[in-house]
This record gives sequence, C-alpha cells and structure tokens, in this order.
Amino acid sequence: LITTPAGFQPNVKNVYGQIAEFFTRHLANFQPKIDIIFANNRKEANRESVVAPLAKADYIFTGPGSPTYALDNLKDTLLLKKIGERVEAGATLSLASAAVMAFSQYCLPVYEIYKVGEPLHWERGLNFFSRFGSDLTFVSHWNNNEGGRKNDTSRCFMGRDRFARIFSLLPRRKKTVVGGIDEKTAAIFDIQKRSWTVRGKGNLHYL
Repeated sequence: LITTPAGFQPNVKNVYGQIAEFFTRHLANFQPKIDIIFANNRKEANRESVVAPLAKADYIFTGPGSPTYALDNLKDTLLLKKIGERVEAGATLSLASAAVMAFSQYCLPVYEIYKVGEPLHWERGLNFFSRFGSDLTFVSHWNNNEGGRKNDTSRCFMGRDRFARIFSLLPRRKKTVVGGIDEKTAAIFDIQKRSWTVRGKGNLHYL
C-alpha cells in the first residue's frame, strides 16, 4: 500500500491503516503480507529503504488523497520507477480515486478547482499507462451524488455542465482515450490480452 496521494493529510496513517485492515479481514483466506510504504513526499519516495518492500510485491495499491499532490510527489521518483518495474514483471497495480487520475496522461486538479476556485484546466499527469502502449485519461467518482439534488457532484465533483467545459479544454494535439469510472466499480486491464473487463456496481464510460 502506497500512501503518497494522502501524504499531506495528518490522518494518512489512519487512512491507509484502515485499508490494510480491510485487506487483512476480507482476504484472510489468502493470508496476505501487507506492507505500508509511507512515501508521503518526494524525499521519502526517493529513499531506497522506503521503497524496498516493492521488490517482492505481487499486488500494489494506492488511491485516496489529492491527484495533484500524488502527481507532484511521484513524478520522476525512484518509487514510480519501481512501481513500473514490478508491473512489467507481472505484479498487479490497483489505482483508486485520486491515484488513477494522477497516473493518467492528463490529471484533473479536483481540489484546485472544486475547493480553491482556480480556473478550469488540466495538469499533465504521470502518463503511466503509456509504457503499455496506451495514452489514457481517467476521471474517478464519475457517478458521485454526495451533493444530492441541489448540487451536482458527478464527474468527480465537477458536475455535468462544468465537466463539459473542462473536457473541451483537453489538448487535442495528442490523442488520449478518456474514461469515467463509476464508484464501487473496477475497470481491469489485462496487459497480455490488451483487453478491458468491468466489475462492480457501475460502468466505465468512454468519452
């Protein structure tokens, strides 16, 4: 488990501790050995002793936090390099929430727009999937409805109207496949077969 996306949060240990507890409880039959890599900033993400547990990882998970914080603190780091090496060696990489957007070709700066009020824009993401021949941009929490009837929080809290404007700002010089992922939904990519499978309560929406 990699904490980087939530590294700025005072409760980061609790957040990823709960995730570890979830895996331990629900995968008890597999008796998983779980390591939490506390790479909360660039310095830690470049420290060999911190990254070392990745060497034997079969399954790598990172998720909740801030997309842009994850982007800024993983870009060109030893940790990101080792993640790529493990995936190429056959490990499974599971990305949720903020992480899947940071790993995309273009990253939606959710907090900067939704909370701070910055102008609509995209950040260049880690473009992790390009090493497997695909330029992909994902938007998580596609069907979020926390805002109820009065506040449209779908499209990762952007709302339909505002997201339509953000979508129009995507650079078209470089072709990217854009997908919205519903909550409680997994979009599974098989590198060998180069095929997608969707599991869970929702769907993967190609835009």
